[in-house]
Amino acid sequence: MTLLKTSMYAGLIILAIIILRTIALNKLPKAGFLAMWGVALLRLLLPFSFPSKWSLSAILARSLGRFGGGAQGLNNEVKLIFDGLSMQKTSANIWQKIEELCPNAAAIWLVIAAILFVLFSLGLIKSYSAVRSASPVGKNELIDEWRASHKLLRPLRILQSDRITTPAAVGIIRPRIILPKAMSLSDRRAVGYVLTHEYCHIRRLDMLWKMLMLCAVCIHWFNPFAWAMLILLNRDLEISCDELVLRRCGEDKNERKAYAYSLIEMAEARGSSPLICSHFSRNAAEERVTAIMKYRKASVPAVVVAVVMVLCLTMAFSASGSHDAPAVKVYIPTQEEILKNGYPVNRNGETFGPQVIDILDSPDLVLAVNDEGVVGYVRPDEDDGSKVSSPEEAAAYMAAGPHEQFINMYTEDGQTVIGKFFVGSNH
Repeated sequence: MTLLKTSMYAGLIILAIIILRTIALNKLPKAGFLAMWGVALLRLLLPFSFPSKWSLSAILARSLGRFGGGAQGLNNEVKLIFDGLSMQKTSANIWQKIEELCPNAAAIWLVIAAILFVLFSLGLIKSYSAVRSASPVGKNELIDEWRASHKLLRPLRILQSDRITTPAAVGIIRPRIILPKAMSLSDRRAVGYVLTHEYCHIRRLDMLWKMLMLCAVCIHWFNPFAWAMLILLNRDLEISCDELVLRRCGEDKNERKAYAYSLIEMAEARGSSPLICSHFSRNAAEERVTAIMKYRKASVPAVVVAVVMVLCLTMAFSASGSHDAPAVKVYIPTQEEILKNGYPVNRNGETFGPQVIDILDSPDLVLAVNDEGVVGYVRPDEDDGSKVSSPEEAAAYMAAGPHEQFINMYTEDGQTVIGKFFVGSNH
């Protein structure tokens, strides 16, 4: 799968999540949105997909191939034979087209990706500079009590630094919670909220999420949906942690209100923070406060809906149609070549290629694409019931009644069968 095609599918996933998020952010479990973002992130990072007849590309192909009756019922056969459609234009690799318009497209992509990688790396280094200057928190009864009730398999250190204004969680293998030195450690409720929030980030490996997302943005920097995902995924990581904090600390209205006030105070104190850290975000404070005040324990129907949405996104957008799987390579002459030299001839003396409007005679083997996206050649005369010589005769044949007939698709040799082509009508 090409980079542009991967980015296109990922963009569709992200668009679908943005729509769902706008409609149901405070109605579905927040973990469900993280699972959806996980599907989008995998689509951005993985260069392959698995074939499925339920993928969006396969569904669209079947719909375009079999939808409608009457004039629409002319279907692929008439469209390809009489409309002069050149599959060279529709099946050519988009990246190759871009390279034709901009020969240095690959180099430009690589340079910008490298620049972003360097910038994000510098942000990571800046994040860890606060760690190097941080010092361990002294003896504190509240923190010791909190540690006793929040175990972690990885060693967790709690530090203080005068280089940050809001709490932050850094590190994956050796996680650390860094507190601002200006923060009071005597408020039991506030300290509990802050440490639990950052603890949830660490336990869930949110730092890894963010690093993978930054890598995806470096690769797909040309896709605006990737940048939208970078912003919204960071927000949803925070909102999901807020939900976990409420589950641990209390879900009643007073507890939610107290946590929201703590959040606002942290957001107001926030200075500039690098993307790689997990921290209280002032930009999304309003959205987070709203989510906190509207928080309710997820109902069974809401969980079921979230699971179904994740599965639907995975099947519809992450999978591909069968045409994305390795297929037999078919030679397709361009219209320019045909106009200049005529239709090419295979070893059996049969002409083949796309129908060209400026040439009255049709080739013996006509270029076609079936409803599964397979590109190959068909012999129109193989359909015994639809021997037509004009669009009008084809329309009359299709309007005569329902036809459910398939003919073979071949490579340019006219012998190697690579699929079936639907020439009937569903009505």
